[in-house]
Amino acid sequence: MASPSRSNPLETISRRYDLLAALEADPGTKADLEATTDSSRSTVDRGVRELMTFGLLERDEGRLRLTMAGRLALSAFRDARNALESVVDVSHLLAAVPTDAPLSMALLEGATIHEPSRLTPNQPLETIANRLQDAVRFRGIAATEPIPQFRRILTERTIAGHLDAEVVFTDELLSFVLDDHGASLERVFQTGRFHGHVVESIPYGLVLLETTTTAYTFVVVTDDGETVGVIENDSEAAYEWGSDVFRRFQAAGVRLPSGGET
Repeated sequence: MASPSRSNPLETISRRYDLLAALEADPGTKADLEATTDSSRSTVDRGVRELMTFGLLERDEGRLRLTMAGRLALSAFRDARNALESVVDVSHLLAAVPTDAPLSMALLEGATIHEPSRLTPNQPLETIANRLQDAVRFRGIAATEPIPQFRRILTERTIAGHLDAEVVFTDELLSFVLDDHGASLERVFQTGRFHGHVVESIPYGLVLLETTTTAYTFVVVTDDGETVGVIENDSEAAYEWGSDVFRRFQAAGVRLPSGGET
């Protein structure tokens, strides 16, 4: 078999991943690799030759061990594999998101996916409402009416002085809220703890919640006004990404004056 080309290290690492992983903790012999990976001697021989061609393995007193390049390559491959798995896990939800929408792997890696069912259609949004009960800061961009539970908690906590809130509405949502819940909106605006902006459209809903211990990022994916799923992440990287997205939409919007009047 010809030596692998320098142009395809990713293919080689993918094919020989088990060999690299088997040597991660300690050096080993080819016999050790045969037993650990349940491979034939010829398969191990070919794999070792390929990996050594890329400088990922070296011999040390009759045993094989990862080089520094091998350790870094193994780590990078795992990161890439995990990232791809994260994307695939939510690909059905992302189908409802415009292809030019701002999204980041920071949101997807380590995320929890909440999807509605026939018996619990509001469960994804109820998850956000439950987190809101302990929040001290709320920021969001929204195009669809929140569920009553969410609206009630947001209103009560803001009026009680327990929550600072900033919302970027779409024109359509703001018109609906003013028509159906204008009195409540005016009350929260009058607290001085609620601020709003309005934009023409958004690609998805975004909720950023801070409690005294944790910061949560939620992306609400909708299709024709129906929630098809919520992506939740409590990592610092996801929150930083979400904060940047919120600031961009807020800066592009028109600020609502005190009292909620446009």
